[in-house]
Amino acid sequence: MFLFFSTKWKKQKFTLQKTMLESQRMMLHKPVVPSPVECHSFLERLTEAFKDCPEDEKPLITKMGLTKNVELVDSAFGQVPKGSPLSYVCPEPSSRDYKSYDDAPPRPLLPLANYSLDPIPALPILGAKEQEHMDVMHMTWEEARNLEQFTRGRKEEVEELRNLRLTSRFREICNLKCGRSNAEHLVFKIQKALPEAPQIEKEMRLEALREYCKKMCVNFSTCGLVVQPSAPWLGALPDGLVYDPKEMPSYGLVHIKMFSFPSFNECKFLICRNRALQLKRNHSTYWQIQGEMMVTGTEWCDLLVFSKGDMLVQRIYRDTAIIKVMKKKLDDFFFYYYLPCLFKSDGMT
Repeated sequence: MFLFFSTKWKKQKFTLQKTMLESQRMMLHKPVVPSPVECHSFLERLTEAFKDCPEDEKPLITKMGLTKNVELVDSAFGQVPKGSPLSYVCPEPSSRDYKSYDDAPPRPLLPLANYSLDPIPALPILGAKEQEHMDVMHMTWEEARNLEQFTRGRKEEVEELRNLRLTSRFREICNLKCGRSNAEHLVFKIQKALPEAPQIEKEMRLEALREYCKKMCVNFSTCGLVVQPSAPWLGALPDGLVYDPKEMPSYGLVHIKMFSFPSFNECKFLICRNRALQLKRNHSTYWQIQGEMMVTGTEWCDLLVFSKGDMLVQRIYRDTAIIKVMKKKLDDFFFYYYLPCLFKSDGMT
């Protein structure tokens, strides 16, 4: 059973998030699909075993004419014989699985138009290499939007560009303890390459997104690296862009958290307040989501929590108070610690 709030919600002054969905997962167990060679070998042995049986007593599979030349088609679980139950019950995932509305307006270009961040009152004095780096990072709005489109699904390009700017660990940066060693350690963690997700986790993410789009009645599309032209040292890599006609504005983001817990109720970053689950405002996930909205210009983001047995969708709205604090501290960290670290011979060692 799941709860879905389809009525129009009026924002109240202190309400920055609301539960959109609490649902049991559709527990689909992935079948083991043997290779075509294994299938053919099995059919040969099976046909041989029943060759002397009367026709009306032979298993149906031995009379279907399945040979090694049978036409195979792609499915959600690999290649299977054309016309088999798996071929049409579990077809290969397509963009249709993430699209509830065919009449949605064109997706907006990111970062959003008519949106920029407050400029830094005064830039610190930069070395020659640092200034050259800042000149290289400068981009127009058109260049920023072309970059977002180009980097969709391009992990290697994203990884290289991500290291030039701040795109994650926003709460850690904003709560950094005093001391150069603490800053150096945090810079090291930020620059560390993102681990490659196991194949099973990638498949679970697709499953999570399909269920999310179906139950929430939204459209989903992928996102590339978003850079804010008014502060090109800040970037974001959202999990996706979402269209929900029941929300205003209708386009927002989605942030996915996958867990091996039996239920999202075991997630420590969630708290029950006023008889409703909420994402803790002091948790790094809340700050990461706010940072992604800060860079992209969006007003809301769905936190999709996907566990073994259930799923939760928590809609998080822009928190201007946190964003204001975050912008100032991210600027300081970048110019006084992160940028010098990119040129170790001139800065930190």
